[in-house]
Amino acid sequence: MDFTVKNIDTFDKLNWNNILKDMEGPAHLCLWNSLDYYSAYPNIKNLSFVIINENKILGLVPLALNRSTQKIKLEFANKIIFAPIFRKNISSSLRKKIYKLSTLFCTCFFYKNDEFLG
Repeated sequence: MDFTVKNIDTFDKLNWNNILKDMEGPAHLCLWNSLDYYSAYPNIKNLSFVIINENKILGLVPLALNRSTQKIKLEFANKIIFAPIFRKNISSSLRKKIYKLSTLFCTCFFYKNDEFLG
């Protein structure tokens, strides 16, 4: 199974919010305006992304890089971490694969993007 990752920067507000119609879970926390609000704080970079397979978005991972303290963290302002949400009716085994891919993506980000790491 081949997955593709697309960052929030590749979407506009309307397209991002339309993704949420096919998702289940706390989608209101993943609305464009919510993520924009929590990433508007100083030293916060919105890294939210979607995971795609066969032209279908299977999962959405709200994520931010927080450099507001000496210790770099993957969280929005005020220590908020939102849970990933998934396309309706996907299997639990596919959800696990998406979680693993999300972890891999975060790890790769740290190794490849040192402009945020100082």
